[in-house]
Amino acid sequence: MRTGEAPRKVTGAGQGGRSIRSTGNIQTAKAFFLPKLHRIAEFLLSQGVTIACNLLFGLLCVRLLPIGEYAKFVVVFAIQGSLMVLLDVGISGAFIPLIGDRIEDRQLIADYLASLRQIAHWLYAIAAPLTVVAYPLLVRNRHWSWQTVAAMIVIVLVSAWFARVGASYGSVLIVRRDRYRWYQAQIISGLGALALLGIFVAFHSFGAFTAILIGVAKIIAVAIVYYLRAHQLLGVKGTPSKEKRTAIIQLTLPAVPSVVYYALGGQISVFLITIFGRTAAVASVGALSRLGQIFSLLTPINGILVEPYFA
Repeated sequence: MRTGEAPRKVTGAGQGGRSIRSTGNIQTAKAFFLPKLHRIAEFLLSQGVTIACNLLFGLLCVRLLPIGEYAKFVVVFAIQGSLMVLLDVGISGAFIPLIGDRIEDRQLIADYLASLRQIAHWLYAIAAPLTVVAYPLLVRNRHWSWQTVAAMIVIVLVSAWFARVGASYGSVLIVRRDRYRWYQAQIISGLGALALLGIFVAFHSFGAFTAILIGVAKIIAVAIVYYLRAHQLLGVKGTPSKEKRTAIIQLTLPAVPSVVYYALGGQISVFLITIFGRTAAVASVGALSRLGQIFSLLTPINGILVEPYFA
């Protein structure tokens, strides 16, 4: 502005233009942030309900089961949890970035799913015999009957298989943005487990294997829901290929050491006490680990919300 020149006044038209631009920026921000905030709120609500159900189920088992029976429950689910992670080793997580933004290409998704399933079958073929050998050695100082140990091994292997199915087909729901059905299966299975627990307690038929089988039934139910829904979403049959198997393995391989550490590190105290400690100590460690579920609220957010968005 030149010296002595009067300052320019903003006209009504100028003020109106600024107001329109400001309003447009607000609308753009709302259009960008509101859907994402809605997804985050949906995630927190559904995961909160699911974790609350799982936590309540575990605490009720602590309260209702005798120490010796609860120790069986703890050991089965410790082995089961580690085996589930080792059978996955991150391959279901690789599914999402490999698809990327091609979520409408159902044949591509089905082909990757078929290749992923094939890898999962190979991992299971390795893990199952190792579990059959290692489990009796782990619990040899518990003095449980061979029938009890054999039943535990069968339960662990069956539940691990269906958990693998649920992880594979659940990835299809996430890729195809059907989060509602993914959340719904988790919530209903958690509430159903609590309902079954209440029924068995009411009829005085609640024991270690009842609690274990309720947990297995929940895993199987979720796997079946994801399997059926994934087939509805895809509608085509996938064909496995060496190229897609290689892509999955190459993407997964760098994360394998951390996955193995996560699978074994989280349960190492249970394993050591099961081998060297007393049954009461096994039950005590299992009871304390239940409280750790509270901190797992945000654990799945990466695979459900973050990865699909950036992929």
